[in-house]
Amino acid sequence: MSSLNKVNPTFTVHSRRRLAGGTNNNFSINIELVKGHKYDLSAITRLNLPKTYYTISNNNDSFVLDEILSSATVTIPHGNYNICNFPAVLQEELIAASPNSWNYRVVYNNITKKLEITVFGNSEQPIFDFSNTFIGQQMGWLEEPSDTFVADFLESKHTVNFQKTQFIAILSDIALNTGTLDYSRRPRVSRHRQFFRPGHRNRRLH
Repeated sequence: MSSLNKVNPTFTVHSRRRLAGGTNNNFSINIELVKGHKYDLSAITRLNLPKTYYTISNNNDSFVLDEILSSATVTIPHGNYNICNFPAVLQEELIAASPNSWNYRVVYNNITKKLEITVFGNSEQPIFDFSNTFIGQQMGWLEEPSDTFVADFLESKHTVNFQKTQFIAILSDIALNTGTLDYSRRPRVSRHRQFFRPGHRNRRLH
């Protein structure tokens, strides 16, 4: 924080040290300032946002495998996935869910950054239905609600993306004098809006 008197104290804020009644996502803290200084500006200089949520979770863990005459739901176990471990899990769940006991092979193409899926022992071309789920976007189908195998092969339309949340918007009334200090004028309340990419640390608010 800075002031008219050029005093610049710095405080570390942690959501776990919040005032009673708040949550990790919405909380208040109490900071003891030096008496006699009329602070009129506050700013966040560093921000650390640990990524603690799963890439595959509720409402984002399944899609429909349509094998023409029958269909089944393919459900991926909740957890944190990346391109190294996801193809093997997807392949296992496709084989387990197949209503006709067809076999599937899933590989990641390091050049195109897309998933390549091959089906074996099939009599028809299966369909992936991503309606009503976000998992298709992570697997490389951004806007397409479904996609059909051609000649026993299917490639994702776009590059895979295992960043479930692309941006985090922070809305905050940074400072408000609710204590006993009696200033001659009301401190200015700053309202900041800034977007952060999850996993990136020490980003500055302007």
